[in-house]
Amino acid sequence: LSIEKMDFNPEENISISGQAIKEGGKNSNGFIEISIIGGDQSKIEKSATINNGAFNTFITIPKGIKSGLYSLEIYAYEKDFRDEITNKGNFFKSIRLNQIPRSVDLVFENKSIEPGKSVKIKPIIYDQTGEKIFSVVSLTIKNSKNKIIDQQEVQSDKSFELPIKYNEQPSSWKVFAVSGEINSEATFDILEKESVDVKIINQTIVITNKGNVPYKKTVLVKIGDEPMNIEADLDVDETKKYVLSAPNGNYKIEILAGETSE
Repeated sequence: LSIEKMDFNPEENISISGQAIKEGGKNSNGFIEISIIGGDQSKIEKSATINNGAFNTFITIPKGIKSGLYSLEIYAYEKDFRDEITNKGNFFKSIRLNQIPRSVDLVFENKSIEPGKSVKIKPIIYDQTGEKIFSVVSLTIKNSKNKIIDQQEVQSDKSFELPIKYNEQPSSWKVFAVSGEINSEATFDILEKESVDVKIINQTIVITNKGNVPYKKTVLVKIGDEPMNIEADLDVDETKKYVLSAPNGNYKIEILAGETSE
């Protein structure tokens, strides 16, 4: 038996040639049956003829075969006019079927990200049978304006974390994954968030927009038992100051701005 190598990929042809010689030294004229056996794969079979002691054929590796060691078995035989086998012989050779990356998937812990938090991305590479392959993946993250925000070489099946700025505007970002000749892309969304930071410094209220959209809401201020409203209108990162006044005395000041209180 002669084959050109020992390692093969799914969908590849194994070229098989050889000689079948009888015990007495004469060339055989008959048939061969080729089998690939191993793993959890059912037997792969093909038949061919032996002409004047020689055979030359091929067998194709299935697309979804599991990687690992397999046995390539050749069974040669002759038949008489009654279609009965008159003599036979076997030959075995070990071959290896390779694990081939077929797809890369991007898994997100959450595809809707609040500004000020992190997006967590896990690239996973799958082989021809859907099993995981552990290799390096190149990740590129672009914002809604197609600007590259980050590029990293990461290990597959491990999470990569990218912090999102607190004031990053609401938008959809893209993630591109490349490993060898396979690639994929996915998107995640940065959510809209209204948030203000409130401080009281002596008789002054300082309000800063810490969200990622303009803040246009009513802020409730209580001086003692007296309520008053401040119509806040703040662009992102804008700060405004409001001076409080009241008759002489000591007062408890309470401010309610959405979920923020001081």
